Amino acid sequence: MTPSFWGDTIVVITSDHGTSIGEHNRTGKSNIGTRPALFGPLYPEVSHVPFLFGGGEIPQGASLELLAQPLDILPTVAELPALGPLTKATN
Repeated sequence: MTPSFWGDTIVVITSDHGTSIGEHNRTGKSNIGTRPALFGPLYPEVSHVPFLFGGGEIPQGASLELLAQPLDILPTVAELPALGPLTKATN
């Protein structure tokens, strides 16, 4: 049973980074103990994160193969038909 508020709700699930759990002889999100973490390679385990939208008029099971970043959340939500065009945004 779908809750009555689900049609008016948009849920966004994402993350800022993934975490290595032993891949490439790395743990965490960097090259611990090998060189400054600033220079860690961006392996898929760290750079690929979930970017999921659900609820409202978003079709269930839809999937897109694309690159996105947190900056894309607001414009993506603003393009949903129920919200209308984004007229102003800052920061």
